[in-house]
Amino acid sequence: MRYCPKCGNKMESTWTFCPKCGMQPEQTADLAYDELDNEATTAYGDAETELVKEPKRGLRGIWVIIGIAAGLLAAVAVLYFSGALTGRESRRAVAEVQVIWQAEDGTVLASETLTIEPSGKVTARARVFDGYVLDDESSVTVTADENGKPSRERVTFSYLSRSNRKSDRFTYEINDDGTATITGYSGDTENLFIPQEIDHFSVTAIGRDAFNYKNTLSFVSIPDTVTSIGASAFCGCSSLLSITIPKGVTSIGEYAFSGCSKLTSITIPDSVTSIGDYAFYECRSLTSITIPDSVTSIGKYAFGGCSSLTTITIPDTVTSIGESTFNGCRSLTSITIPDSVTSIGEYAFNGCYKLTSITIPASVTYISVLAFNWDVVSFIVSRGSFAEEYCDTNGCHYTYSE
Repeated sequence: MRYCPKCGNKMESTWTFCPKCGMQPEQTADLAYDELDNEATTAYGDAETELVKEPKRGLRGIWVIIGIAAGLLAAVAVLYFSGALTGRESRRAVAEVQVIWQAEDGTVLASETLTIEPSGKVTARARVFDGYVLDDESSVTVTADENGKPSRERVTFSYLSRSNRKSDRFTYEINDDGTATITGYSGDTENLFIPQEIDHFSVTAIGRDAFNYKNTLSFVSIPDTVTSIGASAFCGCSSLLSITIPKGVTSIGEYAFSGCSKLTSITIPDSVTSIGDYAFYECRSLTSITIPDSVTSIGKYAFGGCSSLTTITIPDTVTSIGESTFNGCRSLTSITIPDSVTSIGEYAFNGCYKLTSITIPASVTYISVLAFNWDVVSFIVSRGSFAEEYCDTNGCHYTYSE
């Protein structure tokens, strides 16, 4: 007795085929072989599958480990840059402030970026630039809150050009101390009142050539804020009849009023300490002048050519009478030289043809040979003085003061 390998039907050993499914013995052998082959193939395939599956599971583990490591590294980086590991504030919290130094026309003179730590502060300061003056506060402090946000992100310092500035008919420049010097005038008025202030800057000086050859000017008033009258400031103002010099003026520059041929009188305040060279040269209508005690220096030709000048008073603060100081004052009849004077320069009184007598104090130790017109003047001297010696040497007429 045996069983059909295909359907399991009982078969007699003598049967050549299965009466149920019709399977023959040869097919039974083939079937058995196929089953064995399938079992072997299945077993091999499962083994191969297991071999393949094992490496895949290994790679997956490696990638998991790499992912975990990367996550840990990222966490450490976050902690580091946040300052948790180092005790520092976050680098990302540091703020920046842009500082710009800028001219009024928009020109950037300089720029810089400043940084502020959280809860910190930084101070931006003005700089000095040639040709410009600050028109703003000199420093600005910027603070940052605990999160690093600054109170302002930009600070701008504004600057004004010093020179060639214009306001109405005046041209001016800005001084280091924030005051103004008038440098020019384009008007044609007869009576001029110079302002105390120009574009909110206090006027403290009349600059070089500011009003020179303005022939329409007949009267000028200078404000009390002015302390200096520059060289040639009113030179050649041939129609100028009167001018007021304020008490604050300390110096009168060279050629300041030179050629003001119609100027009849002028008062020099007692704040003036120096009168420059040629300051009143060729002021032909000037008849008298009083030099205050504050003056210590009178420049050469200061009153030269003042042909109508009749009297002059020199204060005892003056120590020397320079070259040609009164040269050409042909109407001068009287002058007093104080005891403080020690020297009289060449041509000092040359051309003073109406000066017939002059007293030379004993303090004088030098007189230029060409200081006087010897044929006109008679000297009054002290016995044993240098003046006496001078007269004896040059054959000048003199008498003693005692």
